[in-house]
Amino acid sequence: MEVATLLLSNRLPKEIVLDEIYRHLCKLKKPISEHLKISIENNHFHLIKVVKSYHHNELYSQKENHPDYYAYWLENDLCSILNDGIPLILGVSVSLLKECPDITVEFLVKSIPLTHLQERIYELWSMMTYKKQMYMYRCSSVV
Repeated sequence: MEVATLLLSNRLPKEIVLDEIYRHLCKLKKPISEHLKISIENNHFHLIKVVKSYHHNELYSQKENHPDYYAYWLENDLCSILNDGIPLILGVSVSLLKECPDITVEFLVKSIPLTHLQERIYELWSMMTYKKQMYMYRCSSVV
């Protein structure tokens, strides 16, 4: 399998990408299809574009100790889109509960140490449906 294109990002640790590929392969226990290979590559490609868009946005800081650090805004926006734009004070959206029955407001609002923020962003991205991922991708491309 060609993984070079999946590992081009310098924003996400390579072990996260490799772990995701490994998880898919172990789940299948058979050779990966061309369709699944393209799906994994596209999923990662879109996430990287979103991360880079936030990273280069002048409204956000690139300094980790700044309150407007781009990764904090990205995590916040991922949670918002994941919850269908419904404020978390009103609870988890019906469609999100259908997609992820065990999800709670506490999970979505929990404070993440900076050292785990990249994994959190990837986890939230992975929870999104393709439609929500593409919405996030289009919104970040406009900025």
